[in-house]
Amino acid sequence: MPRKRDKISMSMRTAQLAALCLALLFVLCSTTLLLLGMSMHNLNPGTIHNDHTIISPGLPPSSNNATGRNLSPDRCAILFFGVPRCLKDIGYAFIKRHILDANPQCDVFVHTYNVTKVVGSRAGEEVGGSIDINDIYLLLSKQEVGNNETKLDTYLAMDTEELFQNTHNLEYYRKLIPTPSAWKEDSMDNMVRQWHSIQQAWKLMRDEEGKKGWKYSRVGLFRPDVLYTHPISIANPIEKAVVPKMMYTNTMWGGTNDRMFYGTREFASIWATERFSSLGSYLDHQKGNPEYAAKRGLHSEDFLHFLLTKKYAVPLMIKPICFKRIRSSGMIMHNDCRLVGTGDDTDKTRHVLDGVIGETQMHSKQKNVTHSVTSNLEKDIPNKDRDPRGDSKGNVQTEVAAEHHSGHNGLASAHRICVIVRTHPHQADLLPITLLSLTQQSYTTSAQHNSYNNDEGDVALSIFVVNTDPINYAEFAFMQNAANDANRRVGHAAVTVLGPSFHTTELPPVKNVFGYDVTDRVLDMLLLTENHPKYHEDPKCTHFMFTNGDNFYPQNLLESILPAMKIGKQLIAWDFITHHKRKSNVISVEIKRRFVDLGAVLVTREAILNTEEGVSIISETESDAQVMGRMMHKRFLPNGIQTSDIFARDYFFFKEIYDQVGKENVEIIHQVLFVHQ
Repeated sequence: MPRKRDKISMSMRTAQLAALCLALLFVLCSTTLLLLGMSMHNLNPGTIHNDHTIISPGLPPSSNNATGRNLSPDRCAILFFGVPRCLKDIGYAFIKRHILDANPQCDVFVHTYNVTKVVGSRAGEEVGGSIDINDIYLLLSKQEVGNNETKLDTYLAMDTEELFQNTHNLEYYRKLIPTPSAWKEDSMDNMVRQWHSIQQAWKLMRDEEGKKGWKYSRVGLFRPDVLYTHPISIANPIEKAVVPKMMYTNTMWGGTNDRMFYGTREFASIWATERFSSLGSYLDHQKGNPEYAAKRGLHSEDFLHFLLTKKYAVPLMIKPICFKRIRSSGMIMHNDCRLVGTGDDTDKTRHVLDGVIGETQMHSKQKNVTHSVTSNLEKDIPNKDRDPRGDSKGNVQTEVAAEHHSGHNGLASAHRICVIVRTHPHQADLLPITLLSLTQQSYTTSAQHNSYNNDEGDVALSIFVVNTDPINYAEFAFMQNAANDANRRVGHAAVTVLGPSFHTTELPPVKNVFGYDVTDRVLDMLLLTENHPKYHEDPKCTHFMFTNGDNFYPQNLLESILPAMKIGKQLIAWDFITHHKRKSNVISVEIKRRFVDLGAVLVTREAILNTEEGVSIISETESDAQVMGRMMHKRFLPNGIQTSDIFARDYFFFKEIYDQVGKENVEIIHQVLFVHQ
């Protein structure tokens, strides 16, 4: 018995000793972890934001903090937020190329609003434009959601306007409209909609993280209603928090661009989820602050600057990223990139975006420079470094966008002829011939410039192609292919295609008016961008020509009409060959019915405008729609589709100009310079 008790006692002591060792080991490990955690957070109390990331005041969140425990280093997410304005017609091709294809490993989440129309005070949205909400599914093509309800619920959220307004008290925010500013109530409403959409897109991603048990390491947040102009990869680990450079000139309000963000998850979380909860501290920040002595209210970019640099010290990297907003009417905001230049980042690529969208690779012996086909293209590459054929392989890669724009290549010219080419799908085989006959005129002084020989080299062409078919007006590829070929051959973007977005749902081409309704609208567009003060940097169309996509011009056209242009003739007409049955198909031109043709006349801008005074009083504060609504210029259909004698509208248009300018300002050239096929 004693021996048995000794064994039991010894076993108990051994167990107690083992338990004591385990307890000491637990305390030691706990203390080590505690000290490590305190070191990580600098022993300072922190602010916990929505995703429970502890952020020390005045310091950026540590990359090793709590959110890092379950981060998956090879996982990234792209979040789209907002309404898909003209997504299918304009934006998606650029989103696919520059966002989705540039980040093929990323999952995509989308939040939008179930709306069919957007109306607002912004330029291009005064009368509103239709929204096809089904376009939004294009963004989820990588996930192949199809009709899979589970996948749709995972990657897409769509709120109604009613739900949005029940969630947010818009009257409260409207009382915070910033002063001074041009903001209106709908401006503030749209800002709140943006905040809500960003936050809901983030919630979709966070819910998926919860299901998977890990977190994305990098996140990019993008709008679906903009035209991205170059690839944006979110993968670079050095880039912790990237925002675009400001796209407008700061006046009294400064700020940080609020249209896009990408970086690490922790900083993306601040950008995406801290807005509503930080409004109070932003307004408190303004009180008694001399910085805000002459301004008050909630200004979106100023607020974001406060959030990212004052409340949280986010290590922002501001990059010269360019994208242009697309309005629901199809209007593209070309001025959005005026201030975007070369920035302080490792990517030395400069994106100049004042002209036609599309990338052209031009070879330089100093470096390879990626340019958009733009107004500054020729100025940015020294003449001696240009390969007139395009890149080192002889390719000029141009994808002409379906957009409203003057299409100028920005070359300094005393005379710029803007040619409106009206076409339709049945002319697909002939359109390339028309464009080549215009772009390959004789004795060009430079293959890039498309400028023509005289002492000053001062004539240039800008060509605009538009589909006037009242049924198949959305067909676009045949025009783009012809334009790309012409641009490749001439070495720059001489041709702009006005794609399906040019025809809004409310304004498709009308039957039985021979395309003159569309011709008037292209004139509206060009004269607006030429004369509105906010487009003052764009070179003007000094002359206009009108033609069809099955016509042909000899190479000596510009050579023949240039002398009359130089002495200021306001209407220049020339002989032509017609396809109509006549005694002779060669027509000796006269400003008489049956003796003048749409494609055989050049007129000056001043001759089309009724009065110069009607243009000079345009104010910078006027919207595009207001200017277009009262701009006085001659039209092919002065009474709209109710105009009589439609077939001969070209004659009546030129006759009105002829009568106004007088014979002394008219040049008749008896030389065949046009073939009406």
